[in-house]
Amino acid sequence: QTDFPGIFYPYGNEDTKNPAEYFGSSPLIPLAQPFVYFGFIYNQLHVNNKGYLTFNGPFSKSYPNYFPAYSTRDIIAPLWTNIDITNKGTISYRLVTDSHLLNRASKDINQYYPNLNFSASWVFIATWDKVPNYIYRQKVKTISHSTFQVVLVSGKNMSFTLMHYGHIGPSGYDTSDSTDFFSIPVSDVTYLSYTSNVNVTGRWVFRVDYASDNNVTNDIRQYFPNTNFSANSVFICTWGNVKYFGTSAQVRLITLFVFSCLLTDNLMFVLFFFFRIPLFKYC
Repeated sequence: QTDFPGIFYPYGNEDTKNPAEYFGSSPLIPLAQPFVYFGFIYNQLHVNNKGYLTFNGPFSKSYPNYFPAYSTRDIIAPLWTNIDITNKGTISYRLVTDSHLLNRASKDINQYYPNLNFSASWVFIATWDKVPNYIYRQKVKTISHSTFQVVLVSGKNMSFTLMHYGHIGPSGYDTSDSTDFFSIPVSDVTYLSYTSNVNVTGRWVFRVDYASDNNVTNDIRQYFPNTNFSANSVFICTWGNVKYFGTSAQVRLITLFVFSCLLTDNLMFVLFFFFRIPLFKYC
């Protein structure tokens, strides 16, 4: 049973449960059909106790990397934090192909992406139910526990993730080398259950099947939903591992994206991304 029927997909007694271990993970879970994740095709995954899914084997790092992590691991992390279910809390999952839930998932995706005519062929649901953080594991107050869920939805070579938050740490997804990543922009993770990118409190939805150079239209529409923007060109300029003149200080990465559309009111957008910018003095 779920305490959040308006948001969460079904979970409970019919699920397969993860081991109640501090560094626990599920066994290898075969998927009903391949899941396309930013151009990579996966046929299996792992549900890890620390709050994330991985595709290339189990993972048990307790504390999150900041995204972009520039790692070699694709990851979907609804809530990456130091979870400890050795005494309380449940982590469980199910793979669903029944028509009722497929229709629900299809309806949800078509509501948020109305031009796709999407039809789900399978749904994977992983739920962390009333899981305590290691630091607060001895506390009995409900507020010290977290309940959240990630749902993978796939069909027609399209892939989506839904992240659901009940009570509540850093969240989002990241790919190997961080060519595609997103971290939910919230200053206090306990506010996650009051946030959304689809105007449904506690729910975040992302399309994750193709790489970012094809994804700019959806990205801009997400941040500027009233523009009806459609990109017709993308310019990317990157400064990677460059040094300041006369110093040893090194800038890891600066990226500039310019999205332009000449078909809808000559709209143009610029996005800057900064990573590891050192302090320096200029004279």
